[in-house]
Amino acid sequence: MRRQLLCGAIGILTFLGLSACQPYYYGQGYYGYNGYNGYQNPYGYGPYGAYAPPAPPAPPPPPPYTVPQSLSQTSYNFVVNLALNNSYEIEAGRLVGQRSGSPILRQFADRVVSGNNTINQDLTAVLRRNGTPVVTPAALDPRHQAMIGDLSMVQGPEFDRRYVVQQVVAHREAIAMLQNYIQNADNPALKQLAQTTLQAAQAGLQQVERLAGPAGV
Repeated sequence: MRRQLLCGAIGILTFLGLSACQPYYYGQGYYGYNGYNGYQNPYGYGPYGAYAPPAPPAPPPPPPYTVPQSLSQTSYNFVVNLALNNSYEIEAGRLVGQRSGSPILRQFADRVVSGNNTINQDLTAVLRRNGTPVVTPAALDPRHQAMIGDLSMVQGPEFDRRYVVQQVVAHREAIAMLQNYIQNADNPALKQLAQTTLQAAQAGLQQVERLAGPAGV
């Protein structure tokens, strides 16, 4: 009996020893995982995806907002150009408070900044109601950035002169852009915004042209 137990123990130890000597295989395993890199885990990161169940994840619930509607190229260009023009006028208007000594110019710039902030808010609201995931530019384009750089190099009367000249040009360009979109608009909400903005731009142009006259800055 003791001999049988001894032989059995030797057999178990021999089996364990052989098992321990076998190399661990990281390839195709018992559960269908192909190592850390071969299994496409649903979370997209880390080696822990190798332990995820092979079944595909459940589909996500439907979003609680309106399905996005894409804009046409015409409307998209209008949104981007309007946002860039607004950003430039806001940034230039803020420089007036730092570099101009003219109370009249400061009042004008304050109105410009306030008006363009309102337009930006209205634009965001229109896009949100439209369900359009359009991200407006986070920085100025090179041309408007160069205009800001030109203003940043001077102050006092020379700053006032350059600011007024730039604002005349910017308002005229904005009016042309708005009129063009109104004629070719394919989005009713954006067309309404363009019409409202056009009235403000025309009034602003009249004001800044008076500032550029003999009695202005």
